[in-house]
Amino acid sequence: MEVLATVPLLIIDDLRMRKVGPTAAEELLEIVMRRYERASTLVTSNRPVEDWGKLLGDSAAVHRYARPPPPPPPYPQMWAEELEDQNRLA
Repeated sequence: MEVLATVPLLIIDDLRMRKVGPTAAEELLEIVMRRYERASTLVTSNRPVEDWGKLLGDSAAVHRYARPPPPPPPYPQMWAEELEDQNRLA
């Protein structure tokens, strides 16, 4: 577990669709908590984040760490505005 806690980037691909046992859920949360604000962790799943509590156990830790990502920044809008500004200056 120490190696998983210290690698620069940990990728957990395709988080299980079935409910995991309490030991597995606790170990996964322990790894995530050890890495929190120290190293990058990427988790993919085809299940909505709202279901992760059901899969990993309904604990406060799951709800704290399994939150949906923020909405993407409005880059296309910003790019369009920057192009308009550049065209006005030209």
